Amino acid sequence: MASTKNDRSASTQSGPELIETLVELTGLPKSAMEKEITSILGNAGKNTDSITLDDLRGALIAYLEELSAEEERAMLEAAEVPASTHQVN
Repeated sequence: MASTKNDRSASTQSGPELIETLVELTGLPKSAMEKEITSILGNAGKNTDSITLDDLRGALIAYLEELSAEEERAMLEAAEVPASTHQVN
């Protein structure tokens, strides 16, 4: 079983410790991930000092729903572009 820097399960962590565990588990650059997660939590109105796993789940679900809606809008806008704008002379 792989171990992380923190031996405590993420389900028992909160606040900065939980965020640090999430960042480590992504395997992505730490500074970029900390900034992105802090932004996601802030947009959800969550305090990073007292965030719980349930709060984090809710914030990430809202973030993914927002991304999905943006992608759907972009696809619909692309579909509305008249074919005549793509003519080759």
